[in-house]
Amino acid sequence: MFALALWDARRGRMLLARDRFGKKPLYYFTDGCRLLFASELKAILADPSIPRQIDPEALSAYLSLGYVPCPASIFKGIQKLPPASWMTIELDRASHGLKIVGPRRYWTLRYQPDSRLTETECVPRIQELIRDAVRIRLFSDVPLGAFLSGGLDSSTVVAAMAEVSEKPVETFAVGFNEESFDELHFAAIAAKRFGTNHHVLHCAPNVLSILPKLVHHYDEPFADSSAIPTYCISDVYKRQGY
Repeated sequence: MFALALWDARRGRMLLARDRFGKKPLYYFTDGCRLLFASELKAILADPSIPRQIDPEALSAYLSLGYVPCPASIFKGIQKLPPASWMTIELDRASHGLKIVGPRRYWTLRYQPDSRLTETECVPRIQELIRDAVRIRLFSDVPLGAFLSGGLDSSTVVAAMAEVSEKPVETFAVGFNEESFDELHFAAIAAKRFGTNHHVLHCAPNVLSILPKLVHHYDEPFADSSAIPTYCISDVYKRQGY
């Protein structure tokens, strides 16, 4: 995962690029004469000359989808470089403005199934790919753990971590007073099955006090109801040294 800016001094050209699935963000603004770019929207807005006009089309997309899709941002004139894309910017000596090429895609996900594999062959292959993907991400200079809800996704990741780790996996779960939202029972089942060092947090957050922090860090409207419990569990366990 990456978002990068590479300055080619010999050509006087800037290259911006973003990882294949867009895990790392990359915002940019250009008015034809200058270019501002950053990994956070607020860094561009630190320049008081940047317009702060809401983009109605981006707002409509947010209300329909729950987020603002690329290449738009919530502000007119500020865009996001799409995933798996690059663009170049250089000075146009004839017009004394900027010459921009792109964005252009350098990779596209292929969805076509491999009909040569049978279902019996696919199962161990998928398990192998999951283990390999998890193993790669366990290389770190800080302690690692996993959020565990007991659902299919988190349980699969924890299962793979348990297989490739030399010591018990640190797992973290959050519960709520509202029984319909509470998943601690399922998390406990998965934690016991994979022998993890399991930590539980009961969350009754003051939502109004948390929202300003989330708005600040998200930069754009983002309708993710799990943002609040994710923030709570991350904040608590960070303060406990995890």
